[in-house]
Amino acid sequence: MKDKAYEAKLWEQIEVHIPKLSKREARFRQVDKIPTLGAFMKAYEKDCSDCLLYRKEIERVLVNLPEILKHKPVELEQEMDVWKRHLQENHGIYPDYYFNYRYGTYSWNLQFFCRIMLRSTWQLFAER
Repeated sequence: MKDKAYEAKLWEQIEVHIPKLSKREARFRQVDKIPTLGAFMKAYEKDCSDCLLYRKEIERVLVNLPEILKHKPVELEQEMDVWKRHLQENHGIYPDYYFNYRYGTYSWNLQFFCRIMLRSTWQLFAER
């Protein structure tokens, strides 16, 4: 579904900047997800004008990556969230961990609620 050749091209652009990047900052800002997002945008750009604009924005970000990470890291995160949200809402592309995390959280909340209910029920019977 995604364009693997384009993803490899984006990785090459990132590798050019590796000596200039702080590894900690790049990992924290999830720079490694940008080529994957770009590959999905490239695959859908023929049918979606937003994907074409976002793909061009991704290329602009990768050209100026060290400066953006140094001066505007929060804006980069916000742009990445917009790209991810667009892929989720318009094309049905979700991260691999999305459903496990989402339903794992629901399960945990359900277990927590059941424990509270059982504890309060037990206390009611213990008082009688």
